[in-house]
Amino acid sequence: MRKLTRIVVTLSLITVLVSCGGSETASEDTTEEATSDPTDGTFSWEAECTTEAGDLPTEGLICADTGMRPVTDGFSFENWGGPVAEDAVTLNTAAALYGVEAVCAEVQEDVCTPLPGAQQWVEEMNASMEGGRCEGMAVLSQRFAVGLNTPGEYQEGATVVADLQRETSYVGENISRWWVTQGLSTVAEFNYAAQQLTPTQIAQDMVMAIRDQAGVTYGFYFDGQGHAVTPIAIALRADGVLEVLNYDNNYPGQITTVTIDPSTETWSYDMAATNAGVDANIWSGSTGTMDYTLMSAREEANPAPWSSADRSAATKGSARISITTGGASVAGAIITVGDATIDTRDLSTLSNGIRVFTNKGGNGTGATIEIPAGLKDVKVKPVIGELIDSSAEKIPLLFSVDSPGSGSLLVRDEVDATDTEYDDFSYDVSTEDDFSSSVDTAADGDVEADYAYGEELISSNLEDGQDFDIIDADGEGDIDFAVTDEEGNALYESSFDGVDEDDTEVTELDFNEETGEMDVADLAIENESFEQDAVDTNDPATEDSVVDQPADSIVDETIVDETVVDDVPVDETEEP
Repeated sequence: MRKLTRIVVTLSLITVLVSCGGSETASEDTTEEATSDPTDGTFSWEAECTTEAGDLPTEGLICADTGMRPVTDGFSFENWGGPVAEDAVTLNTAAALYGVEAVCAEVQEDVCTPLPGAQQWVEEMNASMEGGRCEGMAVLSQRFAVGLNTPGEYQEGATVVADLQRETSYVGENISRWWVTQGLSTVAEFNYAAQQLTPTQIAQDMVMAIRDQAGVTYGFYFDGQGHAVTPIAIALRADGVLEVLNYDNNYPGQITTVTIDPSTETWSYDMAATNAGVDANIWSGSTGTMDYTLMSAREEANPAPWSSADRSAATKGSARISITTGGASVAGAIITVGDATIDTRDLSTLSNGIRVFTNKGGNGTGATIEIPAGLKDVKVKPVIGELIDSSAEKIPLLFSVDSPGSGSLLVRDEVDATDTEYDDFSYDVSTEDDFSSSVDTAADGDVEADYAYGEELISSNLEDGQDFDIIDADGEGDIDFAVTDEEGNALYESSFDGVDEDDTEVTELDFNEETGEMDVADLAIENESFEQDAVDTNDPATEDSVVDQPADSIVDETIVDETVVDDVPVDETEEP
């Protein structure tokens, strides 16, 4: 790091992802392959659904059956929310997804010198997961069902999934390991494409995926909430209505049913809840409020979110913003772009190519907002929203930004539960060629912010109108940053090249109001224990376990390439 000017401040940024499982998106763009016509004569429900139900709780004829039965093949414990314990996301989790080199600047035996961005990601994942673990439980149970893993790999003596205990560290760790896959670019893009399909098209794809043992899970959204389940079988009733029979991890040992009416392209679920112990309601929706994911999308190689290449060429220069309050409130953001105003909690307001991925796990688990390349002067203001936990005195807010090639930003704040008009800071960004962004603190604001780039991190407390500016003018080379006061005077200026040269990867800034100077402390990132052998050889998800996608899937592999076309209608009448 090259110091340009010494003055005073305190920064600390973070990164946020997702929660219970999967993600819902909406945008004015759609993916071409997701609009394939399932009524082209190649698929007939009457011809495909001819098997008697047997032990399945339906009067319809079975189209496809995984053979999974929740009494033995589902977890004996319920989906749960709250702080992480034995299921905590760790650097090993990050390395299993993104590789050791993306996580550790250096590894010596069982000690890792972590990259700051990886540490931010771990903190972010653990906070986001407090909303619920449904996605991880849905995915891991499906892996058992299709034979990618066996219960004995996770707990000694276990012969069926129902034998596994949540307290067993390897069980909890791998529920989390699969939960975080909803934040992968390949999964997010696959889900987005699937959301452009009608419910009937999704059911058709799931029939083929079940037959091909492709490891399919699916999610649905209602009133700003999301939930993930494992499909067991699909049936066709005499009245033409489809039934998707599920293992819902909120209800151990039971089979629940989602109905799909092809005549109206609507779905309904009368046992819907984001977590166990929450009162069930009737959820319903139409196109855009349901998606599915195949295991192949979860096991494709993905660049780390904190890397300089985590966006495809189609979204190069974009910024991905995540907001969560850990289940304490209905978090969101108000975004202004020119004359347009977007409320991320109301998907009908989306414009300018901005997309919103709602987390599965219920209100308060947050959402991810994608700002596409080429926009200028975008302002994002976090909204705490409706309070969910009435006993909460403080609401933990995490606001993270992942910008390709321009580092990772994480902003933390503890918000008074009575502060209904939160405005301590806003985030300004331009995703044009001259990428620039700024955390702008209000005159009475006080937030912590961390900014990570490569091996370096700057951490500061921003207050009293101070701003933190990040400038990446040419999109390559050094990243310039500055802390300014309310009048725009520079308090601190420097630049990052992403390479640690003196074992002082962390720069802590704290503005001293008495002296009017910036106190600067250079610190080394602390090493952490790291099971490299476990990452390299013992993780159940190896390349050999990847399942190919069904050849006749409506959403095919080209979707992940993010080929986008305009002017394809998307039904946004139902808010997920």
